[in-house]
Amino acid sequence: MHLVGASYGAILALHTAAADPRDLRSLAIFEPPLFAAGPQTVPLLDRYRAALERDDAPAMAAVRNEVTRVPAEIVAAFAAAAGDRRPAPAEARRVAVGWPHDLEALAADSTDLTRWSAITVPTLLMQGADTWEPMPSTLDALAPAMPRARRISWPGQSHFVTSTAPELVADALRRFFAEVAG
Repeated sequence: MHLVGASYGAILALHTAAADPRDLRSLAIFEPPLFAAGPQTVPLLDRYRAALERDDAPAMAAVRNEVTRVPAEIVAAFAAAAGDRRPAPAEARRVAVGWPHDLEALAADSTDLTRWSAITVPTLLMQGADTWEPMPSTLDALAPAMPRARRISWPGQSHFVTSTAPELVADALRRFFAEVAG
């Protein structure tokens, strides 16, 4: 199989590839937020849980932004673009309830990027050239730790390229899978 993951899903893909690579032909990951792993996430998890208990959506959003480190101007642009549209209450609740699980997993995870050197399948690391720090630095550290990794960066794109320019991602994946197939 070819395993693909984006953002937090890329962290899950890394763990999957490291745990059981037997049937894995390749790994393609887009901007895993490995910088958010480790014990520094515990206070954020505690703040998020407290906000969830109070059903305080703005406080939950603030914690999510602190974890992801999305710049304030991007958060403001998304809010302006959304206007008065809000997600359906059931969807908002699903997202709100899911975040503590992600934060728990991140808090229990390690920041040691060298552990990914055990992944020896062909790997494609994808990123938007305009994604904010610490994502670029994280990928700069991750790339040399993975023995068969190659990297692609899209100028003018950010962490949201999978939504804003999905054809770039799809084309890169098609080319990569064709190369891996030989």
